[in-house]
Formats: sequence, C-alpha cells, structure tokens
Amino acid sequence: MIFTGPEDIPAAPATAELFVSGLSLVTYTAVRLRREALTTALAAGRLNEDTGPNSYLTKLIDQHGLHYSELVPAGRLPNGIAFVAHAQEGDLQQAIVWLDDEYALLVLPWVFATANRTDALGSLRLAHPLSLDELLRLVTEITRREVCEKVAGQAVAALVEQGVLAEGDVYDVRPLYALPAIQIWDLGGSDRQEAPYEGVAESRRFCWEISTLMAHATDHVAFDGLWRRRSPDQVFNDVGTGYTVLGDHMVFLNTSCCLEISHLPVGLRTRSEFRMRYYGYDSSSIFVWTIANLRLAVSDNLERHYRSAMGALVEESSITTKRNIDISKSQLRHSAMLVELQHFRHFMREARNRHFDEELCLLRKSDEAVARTMKEMDRVAQLATELSRARDQLVQSNSNTLLAALAAGLAIGGIPQVVEQVDAWIGERSWWKVGLAFCLAITIIAVILKIWKGRR
Repeated sequence: MIFTGPEDIPAAPATAELFVSGLSLVTYTAVRLRREALTTALAAGRLNEDTGPNSYLTKLIDQHGLHYSELVPAGRLPNGIAFVAHAQEGDLQQAIVWLDDEYALLVLPWVFATANRTDALGSLRLAHPLSLDELLRLVTEITRREVCEKVAGQAVAALVEQGVLAEGDVYDVRPLYALPAIQIWDLGGSDRQEAPYEGVAESRRFCWEISTLMAHATDHVAFDGLWRRRSPDQVFNDVGTGYTVLGDHMVFLNTSCCLEISHLPVGLRTRSEFRMRYYGYDSSSIFVWTIANLRLAVSDNLERHYRSAMGALVEESSITTKRNIDISKSQLRHSAMLVELQHFRHFMREARNRHFDEELCLLRKSDEAVARTMKEMDRVAQLATELSRARDQLVQSNSNTLLAALAAGLAIGGIPQVVEQVDAWIGERSWWKVGLAFCLAITIIAVILKIWKGRR
C-alpha cells in the first residue's frame, strides 16, 4: 500500500518537480506470419536469441517454448518524435517474441537518455531532462495510431531488408498502440539525491505525476497542464497500490499501461547494463507485460480469424473431407497455443511474476476473451464437420444414381448376349470382336471402381 485512502493524497504540485533523464518506452505490434518463417530464420542464423544467465528467459522454467530474439534494426526515429522529445535523430531497434511462429509480437523499445550518461546504451540522446508535461507529450505522440502504424510498417520492412523475413511472409500487421510499457530509470534531472528510487516514499512525493502517466490516454490530462486538476480520488485509483521487491523501485499497473520507476545509479550493474543493451529495458514486470500483450494479440487475432472463417463457411453448401481435416488440425493447434499462453504464468520461476501476470489476466478479463475465441473455434469446427458430412451424402447420392444408370445401360445394351457370343467369336477367330468385348468389360469395371472410390 502507498496510500490508505484519497485523503492521504497531497495537494497537486504548483511547479514541475519530476524531471526524467533516462527512460524506456516500449511499444508493441502484433504480426501474423507464414508458419515456420521465424523458425527458419532462427535456424539459419538470421535471427539470434540469448539464453545466458542475464536473459529474461532464465526467469522461466524449462520447456517454456518462448522465443525472445536479440534486438535488430527497426528503421529511423520519426522526425516528429525527435522534435517532441528534443532528441537527436537516431535508429530504432526491435525484438521479436513468439511461442508459435504463426503469431508474433514486435517489441520496440524507445530508449531516451540525456548526453551526460556515460554508459553506451544505444539510446536516443535528449537535449535536457524531460518535465512531466514534455514526457506526457512524448508518450502521447509515440502511442498515436498514425505513428504506431508508420513505425510498424518500417519495422516489418526492416526485417525483410535484413533477410529475417521474406516478401510474403507477413499476412497481418496490427500495432497495439494503446498498450505501452514505461520504465523511468533515471531521475537525475529532479531535485533529489543521486540514489536508488525510494519506493513508497518517492511514489507518494510524485503521485500526481505517476497518476498522470498512468492516464496518458485520457485526452483531458494530456494538454495544458490539466493533469493538476485531477481529483485525489483519481490519483488514489492509479497510485493507491503498487508492486515492489526491495523497495528500490515501484511498478504500477492498469489495463493499458505498465509503469516502473527504478532509478538506476549512474554506474549500471552488469545485469542491468546487459538488459538495457539486449532488451532496451531492465524490468521483469515489463517482461511479464510483454507476454501478456502476446497473449492478448494472439487471442484477438484468432477470434477475428475464426469469425471470418465462419462467415466464409456459411456461404458454402459443402466442403471436402480434406478441408475439414485441415480446419480441425488448425483448431487443435490454435487451442493448444491459447491454453499455453493463458497459463503461461506456471512457467515463471518467481512467485511475484506469477502474481503480476494473474493480476493482468484479471484486469483484462483474459479468461473471457479466451472463452470467446474458443467458442468461435468450436462453431467453425462444428459447421465444417456438418458441411463435410453434407458433401459425403451428396457424393453417395450421385454415385447411387450413376450406378443405377450404368446398370440400366448394361441391361439395355444386352451385355449377357455379348458374353455368349465370345466363344463363337473365338471359334471363328474374329479377334477384333473378342478385343472389343474385353475393352467394353474393362471400361465397365473402371467406371465402377471410380464411382466406388468417389463414394469412399
């Protein structure tokens, strides 16, 4: 607990107190790909992943099946973002996260830092520490739909240019523009001692700023300093509780934002520096948030896919058995993937991360979303089975009709009399008549066999 009630919230600050010298803003894009595209890239060395002691994958038990690639280029920083952040132009990077490589998540960390940072984090250089109003404008701009769509397009194009993916591998691209993660890892511009973040105490001090960042998607707080007009109840709703382990950081969570404030010393620890270089953030909570976004992206995409499949099937009068089998195979594979993502917390080693993921599932009502998707899958599978059965009945009916017509034709053609004449033709050495009789018999047998196979 940070506050016991709204009455504990202090008055809104009259002047800016929070100045951010370094932050990571992580945005996500869901992509649907040709199956085996990422597996092939990984096997060919066009994509790499680290499983060393500092990797986030070590926070999972064996057989987890998750892949988290190294950072690769994602194009240039948009000019509009550079202007809003007062930052120098630079390159963006991205990682790819997937469980089943038909559905993946592009993870793009926007890492900003002032020039006084001595560590080489590959960050975009800020001209000065950002005030809350400047930071709020930056977050609002980066999470705009138009910006996310542009960056998603250039990120996919960069993957194709580098040979990670081929033309035609990407079937669908959907930016999750409203689900960012934010890690503030340097408050050097604020009036405070150069020390680790003092958890609860400083969360109380900066509660208005933290609450505003959590509500960044709300229009009336994003402009003209109107965030100071929020009520204590609204602030308490966002900052009343948080997550921490050693008290040197705080994590805040709602349905659309994960915010961690973890003021790192100027001299980064080896693990922190590795994670900043390799992932663009140093936060287990953001790692769990990333998996939750993958779960949401897969569930939403599958629900749309099976609704579309249902719409296509209702226009059909029948389908082949092979198509029905293919639909069943896809449904089984997709169902298994959904179940694995929904219960992925059981692969997490630490209880705090499992609890964090469970809280996310409750906030987003993930169980309901998965249930809806499963229902769409079952409806498609049931309809496909009925349409396949209808085709079987139609084929059988047609076969019966053909057999009846063939029998009638044989009877009319007097085939029994032809058979009686074969001995006579042999005695007369009329071989052409014998050959004609055999050809007729073979033709009849072939037609019957074809009809029989069609019925099967």
